[in-house]
Amino acid sequence: MNDSKDVVVIDVDRALSIGTESLRRALADLKDKHSLLFSIKGSERSITHLLACSTDRHFEELTHDMAHPQYRWSIDCEYNRMFAEPKHLPYDVLITKIEQIKAQQSKAENQRMERLSEEVH
Repeated sequence: MNDSKDVVVIDVDRALSIGTESLRRALADLKDKHSLLFSIKGSERSITHLLACSTDRHFEELTHDMAHPQYRWSIDCEYNRMFAEPKHLPYDVLITKIEQIKAQQSKAENQRMERLSEEVH
């Protein structure tokens, strides 16, 4: 730690992976527990609020070992700051990471389907 300012180091690959898994779990929760909102065409704010709450809970569960004692991870639909500074997301980096994760998931699914196909034949 620096005397004048705390420095928090984040493993970006792990954070993106955890974020993806948290969102996957949160979407499953939304579908399982709140599907009525979709069938009655519930408001976008209600749905995004529930999604944020669920994502926050799963993110907290998956990052408990990464948490800096002074800070808590938080999912907020409207927050646009990184601490006191305006947040600037490296859009191209995020898209590349998301595409890599999707490709890995697709490859794993294809391998699983090939194994199943071989078992059938």
